[in-house]
Amino acid sequence: MKLLEIAVDVPINKTFTYLPLENTNPNDLIGKRVKVPFGKKILTGYVLPSRLDEECRAGDLSRSVPQSADIGNKDINSASQISLFNETPSRKLKRILEVIDDQPIINSETIRLAQYISQNYICSIGEALSCAASCSMQKPKRQQKREREERKEKRENTATQNTGAPSFLYSPVLTPHQQFAFDKISSAISSNENKNFLLHGVTASGKTEVYIRSIEYALKRGKDAIMLIPEISLAAQFSDIVLQRFGSSAGLWHSHISNIEKYKLFYNALNGQIKVMLGARSAVFAPFKNLGLIIIDEEHEHTYKQEQKPSYDVREIAFWRAKENKACVILGSATPSLETYSRAVASPIESERMERSSSQSANGDPLSTISLSGGGNNGSLISPMGEEKRGKIDTRGEGITLIRLPERIDNKKLPEIKVISLKDKPRFGGLLLSETVAALSKTLANKEQAIVFLNRRGHSPSIMCKKCLVVYQCPNCSISMAYHKYNNLLKCHYCGFTQKLPIVCPECKSKEFNIFGIGTQKVEDELKKTFPKARIFRLDSDTASQKGIYEKAYRGLKNGEYDILLGTQMIAKGFDFEKMSLVCVINADTSLYLPDFRSAEKTFQLITQAAGRCGRAKVEGRVIIQTAHPNHYAIQYAQNYDFEGFYKAEMKQRQDLFYPPYCEIAKITIKNKNEDKVEKESQNLLDFIKVCNDGDKSDTKNKKALEKSMQILGISTPYIAKISNVFRRYIILKGSKTALLETANTISEYQNAYWESQISIEMMPSELV
Repeated sequence: MKLLEIAVDVPINKTFTYLPLENTNPNDLIGKRVKVPFGKKILTGYVLPSRLDEECRAGDLSRSVPQSADIGNKDINSASQISLFNETPSRKLKRILEVIDDQPIINSETIRLAQYISQNYICSIGEALSCAASCSMQKPKRQQKREREERKEKRENTATQNTGAPSFLYSPVLTPHQQFAFDKISSAISSNENKNFLLHGVTASGKTEVYIRSIEYALKRGKDAIMLIPEISLAAQFSDIVLQRFGSSAGLWHSHISNIEKYKLFYNALNGQIKVMLGARSAVFAPFKNLGLIIIDEEHEHTYKQEQKPSYDVREIAFWRAKENKACVILGSATPSLETYSRAVASPIESERMERSSSQSANGDPLSTISLSGGGNNGSLISPMGEEKRGKIDTRGEGITLIRLPERIDNKKLPEIKVISLKDKPRFGGLLLSETVAALSKTLANKEQAIVFLNRRGHSPSIMCKKCLVVYQCPNCSISMAYHKYNNLLKCHYCGFTQKLPIVCPECKSKEFNIFGIGTQKVEDELKKTFPKARIFRLDSDTASQKGIYEKAYRGLKNGEYDILLGTQMIAKGFDFEKMSLVCVINADTSLYLPDFRSAEKTFQLITQAAGRCGRAKVEGRVIIQTAHPNHYAIQYAQNYDFEGFYKAEMKQRQDLFYPPYCEIAKITIKNKNEDKVEKESQNLLDFIKVCNDGDKSDTKNKKALEKSMQILGISTPYIAKISNVFRRYIILKGSKTALLETANTISEYQNAYWESQISIEMMPSELV
């Protein structure tokens, strides 16, 4: 009897052997999801081919699967060997319980992608497959058919053409810079080149139109396309654009759609009924068979990095898929991440920049010249200790071609940014400076709209007893409880614990409290008091849980139903409203001094992106930045829209301190409910890593020991040391990707035998706090 090799979504990097259902052909199950008994649980598994040969690369999944990567060249019988396929099944085999799918949902590319994720993000093959083809997708039942048809009819009515074919409506004439960008991208698509582009354009420079034209071009040549957006809040705006241009051949994928809808979208993409997938992070796994283009808008956003295991980076997944399919990747941003930008300017392949001379501009000549862009430093790296590092800016991965869009459409001016110090300035009320209030008054009088941005939700971050000075902290986390005025609650923003605001202090029985700090609710109160007739819409994590909130915000602002949009970072990117003329950043320092090497970069990006939301149409834009640190270089460069200046200043610091892009980083998190144990086991793990890293350096022939050279930053206590009654510690490693992956794999192989604490490893984390 033929047995089935099944990968299960558990942290064990091997497959498990099961018996097929009776009276079924095992070959018919390959590539499908099945329900299997696993210990005392019933889990979803993925049926994989059992034989290993090269035929899988020819696309015949039913016969083979590619060989897994060799991990450390260890002997197959070694205790440290991670086996991808279980070659010695137990005598007492269990039988699968149910076949979920009608047709295979994974193919040979999916398996190779899962192997890539497993090897580069320290997870099992089953965990990786659960990203590429979600376990949670549900096959629709018959009674849900009517609802599905209604949703389809609504979606098709939104589009201008209700057929499966894209409409290719009339679109605006491209500017010379847009045309140059499109020509370079379309040339790569038509020649089936695997090429990656960084579209570095100022806000409102027309990046979206280049995206849409590129998708149209790909579809006309029989290729499929994926377009990724960083926030669900942008789904309504971009779905309008995409559905108008591509009709029902486009699908929308994000976390707020049901598992049944995801199943339908997945199969429609697999079967060719959908040709364009618009969505958030996980849409990168859309199962297109003729993938020709992947677009990542606002590529710098941290939301493209999955925080939970497997902690994959969407950009790297896009590069991998594009290479497999001879497709193109477009990364777009006005403030690209330093890692991406440095790879573009220091790439060994071409970096391109469009420059029009004054004489050409005078004659209206759209011709451009191509030159190598500067700004990158590809020299040796020096650590603070003076040791010369062998690493450089990592260009061993996929090369990136840089294309600039340096001007706004119709040569509109970028909004003037006024930076106002919070020190010794008169305030109108408690939060808004008098200049901010005056600017908002003028905007409202002109029947225009404004964005008020503060990257902190709630009413106030802390509440303290006036008498005994006790600060109310979450009983489960080492963080103060945030006060939410509208329901009179204290809430922890990490574990979700809530309680009513105490009438008296539990320590001294005092009835007087100090509420300090500011959040979006407190700003909303002051705005309502100052501008009682203004129509205000607040969009943050507290309101985002309401069904249809993003659609309501977008439609309302677009139709002029609201005057002020107030919110956190989810409103500081992507939005495009014609009447938006003012942006006010209430406190630009929220993220500036967090203990993270990206703090300055994130502050620069947030200010620049927020400023870019206004002055995009006929009305001119103005920006007011309230800050306690007006002379900080991140704020100074943001005020002048000087990305190049910020890039050079920040890269100098990164090089001096040996941080990305001059190295890779691994964050090891140790968790335990017992604080003494987490301290002890963190030290044991640190000692283990040091032994692994030392190797036998006296042996000059041992090249592997030399390759494993890296910096170990020691044990650190996170900014929030305890979450949900679990204590945490970090160990940060810096070095080459090869060294970090080898160390991480060694830890993963031995952790069950050596440590009681839960240990997780994240490669290139989005933050270190």
